[in-house]
Amino acid sequence: PSPSSSSSLVEDILEERGLVGDDARGISSSTLDLGQIAVGKKAKTQRDNVVGWDRDMPFLKRILLVLNDLVSQHLNEGITLKYLQKLSTWQSSMTTADCDDCGFFFKGFNGLVNSLTKGVGLVEFPVPEMFLNFHHNHTIQIPNYGDITLTARKVKVSGLNKFTDLTLFRPEGKNLLSSSIASDAGFDFSVLVQLEAKPADGAIFQ
Repeated sequence: PSPSSSSSLVEDILEERGLVGDDARGISSSTLDLGQIAVGKKAKTQRDNVVGWDRDMPFLKRILLVLNDLVSQHLNEGITLKYLQKLSTWQSSMTTADCDDCGFFFKGFNGLVNSLTKGVGLVEFPVPEMFLNFHHNHTIQIPNYGDITLTARKVKVSGLNKFTDLTLFRPEGKNLLSSSIASDAGFDFSVLVQLEAKPADGAIFQ
């Protein structure tokens, strides 16, 4: 490598080792062999090749930030209600109590969930036969007894209308995503499982 590039790489290597300022004084490129410089150059190239939000996906970053800010700022009061409160033709004291189950634009995200779940905040859905490349049923073979098949039939989630924090896939740092969920009522998660026993010849389950 050229003297200028070697000097730059030496500085990068010293910085990674925590040698800066007075600690790095007197250390030159002759102190580090060419192998160390080559390793440092490769590591720097690998860091530069990592996908970053600002450099490679600025538009997607803006969309995710806007969506997360929109939801987090309107968990209990919707966009329309916020604007109506600012208009002189409407009372500034107008609250969500003035509208029953008006959805996201009046009662925010929690109000939308209330509208969709008829005020219970509970969602049920059947488990598909293939979920995340796994079969929803599993068979356990018991020698001399037979087979027991466990099948996940239905999933139930409740507490979805009391969110106090809802952040999903928010861009953080250079190329990270963060998510956080909180509810003042807690979440309940349950799975309905069917058990089927098939005894072997002459075997009896008791």
